[in-house]
Amino acid sequence: MSNFDESKVNRQKDGKFGFKKAGGPVVTLSRDEYFDMILSNDETSDEAAEFIASEYPDLAFTHSNPNVRSCYAQRADLPVEHQRALSKDEDTGVRQALSCNPSVEKDILKQMLLSENEHPLTRHFACCGLSLQERRELINSDDDEVRSCIAATGEPEFLQTLKDDPSPKVRKSVAWKCNESDVDYYANDPDDDVRMVVARRSRNIQVLQQCARERNNGIAREALERICVVNREMNREQLR
Repeated sequence: MSNFDESKVNRQKDGKFGFKKAGGPVVTLSRDEYFDMILSNDETSDEAAEFIASEYPDLAFTHSNPNVRSCYAQRADLPVEHQRALSKDEDTGVRQALSCNPSVEKDILKQMLLSENEHPLTRHFACCGLSLQERRELINSDDDEVRSCIAATGEPEFLQTLKDDPSPKVRKSVAWKCNESDVDYYANDPDDDVRMVVARRSRNIQVLQQCARERNNGIAREALERICVVNREMNREQLR
């Protein structure tokens, strides 16, 4: 439910909204004109979008303002036909809001995950909404973005299966989600982005020193900073 307080608005007998301007007559607005006004105000736009989505679902579903449609996409009582329509909404934010909705049909989430034209974050959220078994069925997908999203859920069985995936994108996801003690496995990975994760996560000083000698200045810098962090943590533990 929105925090927007409609009671503060001067509703007239004809259902329209009346506003009194200093020194001037009452200005009468239709419902849609009033909503357009509060949606265009930075101070009220977010609450207004939530209010419209909550109290006027039919209007929210087709509203021209994507913030309203995003709020509507988060409702737990979305009709399936609306879910399907919103999954193809032209606005990325609307589709992302829908992909985070736990009440969305699994087949719709699966379609969003498998869509190669979809935003990676939307695909990730859609993947998180699938069941463990549904992810298992997709783990051998030819699309490395799908496999990366599955790895990013952090399930141990998926991390093990995708540990040596040919795609650096997938190995990077595994490196981020595996235990810190396991990230050293990628210390000699041929891909810079994967080794960057090692430089940021490893607690092995020898491995970090190896990263600090990298020709890639970004990896070397991250490793040096990580060495300082790990040393400070080790010193604190020794003082306890």
